[in-house]
Amino acid sequence: MSKKQKKKEGAARLMELAGTKKGGLTAACTLAVMSSVFRIIPYFTIYSILKKLIKCYSEGSRFTFGAVSSLVMITAASAVLYGVCAYASAMLSHGAAFDIIVLDKGRIIERGNHEQLLAIKGRYAELWKEQQTAGSWKIA
Repeated sequence: MSKKQKKKEGAARLMELAGTKKGGLTAACTLAVMSSVFRIIPYFTIYSILKKLIKCYSEGSRFTFGAVSSLVMITAASAVLYGVCAYASAMLSHGAAFDIIVLDKGRIIERGNHEQLLAIKGRYAELWKEQQTAGSWKIA
């Protein structure tokens, strides 16, 4: 590797490993961030509801549901959106993870599913055979 070619790290390396599934991986990451945002929103809305309750109590005024109904709806909606985004993110990331990548010194030497990698009889097949043999070992 020349000095001009910098080894890819972080997100760039992840996208390189994703290959043809970059779109799914990008969508999974985006949905994961969105689900995190939706998960935080209820803390702010509940804080606002408590502030209004305390204000009504300290002023001696009557508290009505109408005063916080929009905050309650925002809290409920964000909880639902959190669940939807988290589920969709998990499904997309699992879909992007079905390829097995065999690395040698940081380079991809084989890529495919289990059956494909066994069929080409490369390094993955060698490792698989060794693992299967070791599984039958007995300690005496």
